[in-house]
Amino acid sequence: MDYNPILILDDDEDDLELISEAAKELKLNNPIILFNSGDELEEYLRSDKKSPFLVICDLNMPQYDGFALKQRISENEDTKYKSVPFI
Repeated sequence: MDYNPILILDDDEDDLELISEAAKELKLNNPIILFNSGDELEEYLRSDKKSPFLVICDLNMPQYDGFALKQRISENEDTKYKSVPFI
């Protein structure tokens, strides 16, 4: 079975590593895709790739916070349908 990915955005490499290890420990079937910036995540969503199963986003980031990113994704016609659920 082909599972939709779980997208994780955090600007802290240590946090991404901890989340990745936790996902392995839980033996999730969904692939985990990690992002360091909102721009990377938006680019992924704009591509023709599969819609995510879940997006987990850090709130405190240097360029713009998680709330601003959620709003940008929701307002863009190419990405808004892919942004739910967004935690």
